[in-house]
Amino acid sequence: MDQKTKELLAELVEKSGLPLSLDLVEAGDEAEEAVRVKLRAMLKKLDGTRSKREFLREYITGRLPEASAKEKLASFYLDAAEPWEMFLVSLREEDVQEKKMVRSVLTSIFSTPNDYVLETSQRNIAVIRQIRTKCRAEELRERAEKIAGTMEADAMLNVRVSYDRCTDDALGLPKSYQNCVAALEINEIFRHPENVIGYHDLGLSKLVRALPREICREYMQDRLSGADFGMLDNETVGTIRCFFENGLSIAETARSLYIHRNTLVYRLDKFERMMGLDIRKFEDAVTCRIGMLMYEYLK
Repeated sequence: MDQKTKELLAELVEKSGLPLSLDLVEAGDEAEEAVRVKLRAMLKKLDGTRSKREFLREYITGRLPEASAKEKLASFYLDAAEPWEMFLVSLREEDVQEKKMVRSVLTSIFSTPNDYVLETSQRNIAVIRQIRTKCRAEELRERAEKIAGTMEADAMLNVRVSYDRCTDDALGLPKSYQNCVAALEINEIFRHPENVIGYHDLGLSKLVRALPREICREYMQDRLSGADFGMLDNETVGTIRCFFENGLSIAETARSLYIHRNTLVYRLDKFERMMGLDIRKFEDAVTCRIGMLMYEYLK
């Protein structure tokens, strides 16, 4: 392989992020020139795709006005009237090498001309897909779980994946991106253990995050003035969360925690003495649930 071919291949590897290689054993000048022609064509096509990706990145992150975006969508032959779906993959920490691995895996999963893998921040990579018909929420969650599972199996990376409902058209992409970012932030604020987060599945966490902090402080003072959630140990917090997840059922919670029923009752009694809340009662359970979320939000 001569120097010109090596340089073209190196440029293609750098721009695409893919581990490409060529095996030209005793290739003649004509064969090498044919390879160079193909490499240049691939680079030209990649540059066009990169321009489209750059536009989509600017657009979904809210840096382009809608009027300008409509013109650009048309110039790139993107049908603005068709629905889109979006996933946002987030690294636990900023890491250049891990980010390259995530991008490579995502590119292998989403490889059709209507799939776009876009780096949107130091930790986040968005996947947006133009689709023919809108998907059900269950299908979107399955795809998000597949992304997280593939990252863990193929790259040994523990990532978080958020997703939103399918948009009606391309003009809904910026809002969908905002929702995906918000889902990751809510997941981090309230320390939810899930690594796959649907924005519209967040329930009370989303509601509390939307409240002014002053309202939260007022609620805590009015309803929980004698309670200090910061004094709870991990075992107690885990027990309370499990109790809520099991619909305030002592039997189901004990089974989930692999503990005796009496042990669970002891923990709930201890919590009542510490916090003044008997969460076996619905009203106290609601107060506690909201209070725990507000405590995490205000920290």
